[in-house]
Amino acid sequence: LTAVQRHANLTGAFVLRGAVQGMRVILVDDVVTTGAGMAECIRLLRRAGAAQILSVAVAVTPKKQGKGD
Repeated sequence: LTAVQRHANLTGAFVLRGAVQGMRVILVDDVVTTGAGMAECIRLLRRAGAAQILSVAVAVTPKKQGKGD
């Protein structure tokens, strides 16, 4: 999938199991390819009222040129 397709594919894919209102949250991802998953989780956390969000990734895949990303 292209980056645009990944973002569209993940919209609404995650749910929170508890309250995060006013909390500091650390979001950890094993590998970031397009950032779509991390971006969707951050959006969800912001909408739920997280006070601060720190996102970290263990690895990042290199961008490929000319793939519509």
